[in-house]
Amino acid sequence: MKQLIKEYINNPGKLEKLYHDDKAAFKSGFEEVSSEIAETDLFRYWKARLDYSKTPDKIKSINLPDIIILISSCLIAALLIREVELTVAKYLPVYVIWILFVVFAFPLILSPLRQFA
Repeated sequence: MKQLIKEYINNPGKLEKLYHDDKAAFKSGFEEVSSEIAETDLFRYWKARLDYSKTPDKIKSINLPDIIILISSCLIAALLIREVELTVAKYLPVYVIWILFVVFAFPLILSPLRQFA
C-alpha cells in the first residue's frame, strides 16, 4: 500500500479509490509514507481528512467543570424542592419557576466565566 500511495500521490482519483478499497490499510500506509511526501498539497489534504475524526467535537467532549455545574445545579434544585411543602399549592408555581431558573440559568451564567479560566 505504501508503494501505491507514493505512486498515486499526484492522482487524487486513484488515491480515493485506494482509500475506499481498504480504509485501514490506506491509513496505516499513509502514516508510514508521511515523512517522504509531506511537502505536497495533496498530502496535507489527506492528512487533514484522515485526522479529522481524531479531533474531538465540542458536543462529544464532556469535561469535569460541566459535570460539577450539572451536579451542583441538581443539588440546588433538590434543596429548593425539599423546602416546598406540597400543601401550599398557591406558592408551588413560584418555587417551580425559581427552581427552573436556577437549573437552566446557573450553567449559562458560568459559561462566559469559564473562558477566562
